[in-house]
Amino acid sequence: MILSQLKKGEDYSALSRTITINILNFNYLDEDNFINNYLYHNKKTKKMLCDLCEIIFIELPKFNIAHKDYNDKLHRWLTFLANPSGEEIHDMAKTDGEIKEAMDVLYDISSDKELRRLIDLRELAIMDEQNRLNGANKEGKSELLIMQLTKKFKILPDEYKNKIMTLPEEKLETIGMEIFDMESIEDLKKYIN
Repeated sequence: MILSQLKKGEDYSALSRTITINILNFNYLDEDNFINNYLYHNKKTKKMLCDLCEIIFIELPKFNIAHKDYNDKLHRWLTFLANPSGEEIHDMAKTDGEIKEAMDVLYDISSDKELRRLIDLRELAIMDEQNRLNGANKEGKSELLIMQLTKKFKILPDEYKNKIMTLPEEKLETIGMEIFDMESIEDLKKYIN
């Protein structure tokens, strides 16, 4: 974003400040605050390089448990984003024209059947992809565990391999941690039966 502001040969002083705002529906940072701002600075001296680029993270789960001040415009908007159909939003819409307008747009979008269908398809595709990735991750853990057990015990019966492929992820992780304490293939039975 920053470099796209300049044309070849232009001076860096022509750059405008760029602020990236990331509104997350999950906790990402190891920080207590729901809103965190980051700038570029020297790691050693902590001296700021410039204020041309600022990155802001807003974590909605942390906001949801924080004390809210509905006189604060940011708090009103975050409340809307976190739960656009919440009761407090309807109260805010009576006095805040921007919130009312956002509610109206959201209502229009949700009543447009084709747009709603496209949104649902996108959400379904995201869930399918996540499910596929989770399955691939579990399959990878199962295959790795089978390779480790085969290396440790020189042979692993197909019956055990098939059972390992169907074990829940937690059980795979338990076996993975206990593999170093196993002395024989018989020790594996208590985990897969």
